[in-house]
Amino acid sequence: MIIVWGFHASPPCETYSEARYLPPPEGKDRPRPLRNWAHPWGLPGLDPREVRQLTTGNALFFIAVLMMVWTVCSGGCGTLEHPAGRSPAEGRFTVWYSAFLGRLGRRCECDQFTFNQGPLGQVSLKPTTFLLLRMPAFPRIIRSLSTFSGPFRSLQGQENGQWATSQAKEFPPALCKAIALSLQVFLLARPGVSMHSPLPWPANLPDCTWRPFDRYMLAGDFGGTVMGPDFWG
Repeated sequence: MIIVWGFHASPPCETYSEARYLPPPEGKDRPRPLRNWAHPWGLPGLDPREVRQLTTGNALFFIAVLMMVWTVCSGGCGTLEHPAGRSPAEGRFTVWYSAFLGRLGRRCECDQFTFNQGPLGQVSLKPTTFLLLRMPAFPRIIRSLSTFSGPFRSLQGQENGQWATSQAKEFPPALCKAIALSLQVFLLARPGVSMHSPLPWPANLPDCTWRPFDRYMLAGDFGGTVMGPDFWG
């Protein structure tokens, strides 16, 4: 039996990026939107390069979700990150509106937290959403490390032949630190661990916080933790 203690994933966002809705460079018709609310996993009529981008993005998201489920079932903790995105009312689609993530996020072990990476040292504000699995200390750590007051840049178009948004692809060090500290808090707060945790474990958490799933129970008992027909819906 394989046990996962900690997991993090950030599926690529290039095929969801808001930058695709900006006017393309003069004389070009790319980049362009590759998804929308009616076609969340790929618009029709795309060229081969765009299809490859979509295939890669969809596959890596799929792998990230499967790993998150594996971590849920083994009793570990984890984070899954993706841009916050826009409202469905604008016709946009992000992974946060996939039926499966919505159902997984309703479990008592999971929570969603949206914040700006800018105060953590990012070059732009960059609104970001995290799916948190057994990491209740993460929001508090993020707030304590959010000390950078700017200035922040608006990343649009190209700069020196590169897409400006590529400057915000990497996490700022403070965000990496927040993930690491949250994992440390989880590991040191587990029952039976005597080492001192750097932060107190939040009180009044549900009992299921520590209870891994019984792999012999029916999938329906866990509200969609196992793949259903509406996964891509």
